[in-house]
Amino acid sequence: FESGVAFNLEFILDERDILLETIKDFWRAFVYPLNKERTDAILDVFAAPESLFAQVASILNKANAHITPQINLDDVWK
Repeated sequence: FESGVAFNLEFILDERDILLETIKDFWRAFVYPLNKERTDAILDVFAAPESLFAQVASILNKANAHITPQINLDDVWK
């Protein structure tokens, strides 16, 4: 029968590696370009992309997750 779905689909049971790569891509795009002062501020909280991943992994799969920053980075970086 015609279902419109490909038969060669691959199921991903553990998304951890994919999510970690996404965090690493985010890190490269947003942390690497920062100046030293801002990079140091980030590194004080998250020593590496893996530590950021550890903090956000539990909420990444929640469709209605809402993240509210505890501080305004613009105020910190003035």
